[in-house]
Amino acid sequence: MTREHSDLLKKISGVPGSVASKEAIYLYELAKKCKGGAIVELGSWYGRSTICLGLGSKAGYGVKVYAIDPHTGSPDQRTYQKINTFEKFAQNIKNAELESVVEPIVATSEEATKNWAQPVDLVFADANYYDYEETKKDFFRWSKFLTPDGVYTMHGTVPSVSGILEGIPLHGWEGPRKFLKDFVFGSKNLRIVAIKGTMTSIQKTEKLSFLDKIKNRAFQLKSAMLRINHKIYLSLTSLPQPLKKTLKVFFS
Repeated sequence: MTREHSDLLKKISGVPGSVASKEAIYLYELAKKCKGGAIVELGSWYGRSTICLGLGSKAGYGVKVYAIDPHTGSPDQRTYQKINTFEKFAQNIKNAELESVVEPIVATSEEATKNWAQPVDLVFADANYYDYEETKKDFFRWSKFLTPDGVYTMHGTVPSVSGILEGIPLHGWEGPRKFLKDFVFGSKNLRIVAIKGTMTSIQKTEKLSFLDKIKNRAFQLKSAMLRINHKIYLSLTSLPQPLKKTLKVFFS
C-alpha cells in the first residue's frame, strides 16, 4: 500500500459508510485520472466515498465532484425516523479540506439530472442500491453524459468477503446484480472494465470488440465465483473460533 493510500484510509476511518478499503482506494484512483469531465456521485450519506473521490480529484486534475443526495438517510433509517444527514456530511467534507473540490447537490438523482448538461468522466452510483428499477433508471439517466472514456461504477453488484471481514456488511444487492445480468453481460455496447470489492465499472462503446466480449464473459464468471465464495464463507461462520481465524486469513 502506498503512502497516499494509507493517508486516504486514515482520513475516512471515522466516517460511517459502506465503502471498504479496497473500494476506497479504487475510487481514489479513478477520480485521480479524471480530467475531461465532472465526477458525479449518486448517494453520499455521510461522505465516506465522497472523500475518496475528492481526495483523488485533488491529487489529480482537480475536477469538481458533484455529490448528489437528498440527505434523508438510508432506507433503513427512514423506516424508524425522519433524518437529515447533510450537516454531518458537510462537516466531514470540511474536515477533509475538500470544500473547494466537492459541490453538494441536495436532491434526488432524478431531480439533479433534469438540469444537468455537463460532460461526466466518472459516475459512482451508490443510491437506491436495493432497487432494480431505480438502479436501471440511474444508469440510463447518467450514462448519456459520459465522455468517450468515461466510467460508470456501481456499488453493491457482487458480495465482498474481504469487506465483510473488515467489518462492513458487503453482501451485494439484488438490484445492481440483476441489472448487470439483464443489460451488461450480454450487451453489444457496454464493456466491463473492472470488479473491485462489490463495485463493477462499465464503459460505453459503439460496438464491443471480440476481446471486449471475452472480457465481459470473464467478468461474468468472476461475479459468479464471488457469489459462490460468499456462500461458502457464510456456511462456515458457525465453525469454532480457532478455525474462523484461519478462514479469515484465507478469505482476506
